[in-house]
Amino acid sequence: MDQDYAPGNWVLRPEILLMGSVASARFPLEDIARPSLRRHAGITGDSGFFSIRRGLETVCLMREEGSFPVRSFVVHEGARFPPGVASAGTAIMTFLPDREQKDPLEHWSSHGRPLFYQAHPRASSRKYR
Repeated sequence: MDQDYAPGNWVLRPEILLMGSVASARFPLEDIARPSLRRHAGITGDSGFFSIRRGLETVCLMREEGSFPVRSFVVHEGARFPPGVASAGTAIMTFLPDREQKDPLEHWSSHGRPLFYQAHPRASSRKYR
């Protein structure tokens, strides 16, 4: 990484492309999931998403647009959500043991106001605004 001194931000260097290609060779998730996402989008017209659990969040790894004119631009590749916020997190939590379902929810709702709304202040929640 390099630091862009004017605004003080850190920027990725070209080596990140090499890291990504090595990781994708070890974990060929795109080869496995993309055909199903395309089939889903083609049959239903809806967008398809492939998300995984990563710690106390779900991360969208792939998105395939359907032909339906109304689209969701909230979920995109790289989007992270607490479990239960997006459909992927809800589906993943359904198959977790009870204790593992409670841990993320307790984490995201500590300190009186859910941490999700602290991390994403523009998110809509009348209860916590």
